[in-house]
Amino acid sequence: MSVEAAALALRVSNLNFQYKKRLTGEIAGIGAAAGLADISFEISAGETLSIVGKSGSGKSTLVKCIVGLVRPDSGDIFIARMDYLHAAGPARKAIRRKVQAVFQDSASSLSPRMTVEEIISEPLAIHRVGNAQSRRERTRSVIDAVGLPYSFLTRRSAELSGGQRQRVAIARALSVEPELLILDEPLTALDLSIKAQLSNLLAELQEQFGVAYLHISHDLFGVAALSDRVAVMHGGRIVENADRTALFTNPVHLETRSLLAEML
Repeated sequence: MSVEAAALALRVSNLNFQYKKRLTGEIAGIGAAAGLADISFEISAGETLSIVGKSGSGKSTLVKCIVGLVRPDSGDIFIARMDYLHAAGPARKAIRRKVQAVFQDSASSLSPRMTVEEIISEPLAIHRVGNAQSRRERTRSVIDAVGLPYSFLTRRSAELSGGQRQRVAIARALSVEPELLILDEPLTALDLSIKAQLSNLLAELQEQFGVAYLHISHDLFGVAALSDRVAVMHGGRIVENADRTALFTNPVHLETRSLLAEML
């Protein structure tokens, strides 16, 4: 295996998926969700790739394939150099530990019945990492890393602000030491000052933990500060994939130009 291959957190190759029509003629899934057509990209350890596209471009379908909610019709997904689509049983669970997700709506993704400590430590219990003492220590370590005091461990999500809930969601995702974080519109619902704080926090955490980010967004402007590379999706395809600076200064595809025009 080459050094480059060993450093890959995610490799997606020739991924294809089409929603099957129901007997009623409706499309399975949420609304008229886009399928995927020959999607290929890679993310190296410690790198951020942002995937940007308008509603219906296929971003959500891609995330569902990577986290295992839907199975693609063809193609390959390697997470932390392991074949995710063809793994089963304990091997598949081991791979799942390597990829975690932070979603836009932290209010619905965090259980209102659990304390913050229980929320953060839950993935550790699911993956049987350590014992009660080491899980407690790990929980304290990651809540400290996201800038929340230990006193928050006894609170519940309803007692937190939107920005605080996202910090808890990030801490939970980091608890099992993943190699890849999927950030699915994590800043969209927050005000500008909180967005800036969390964007800086994500950059600091990436440097501290060496984790790769797959950042999903509809907002090209919002990905500028966080990204190393940006891929643009349209109609279930990646129509442009370039270094952040190159994409902003010399966009090639019409869809990229359209997204940039919306920023003006």
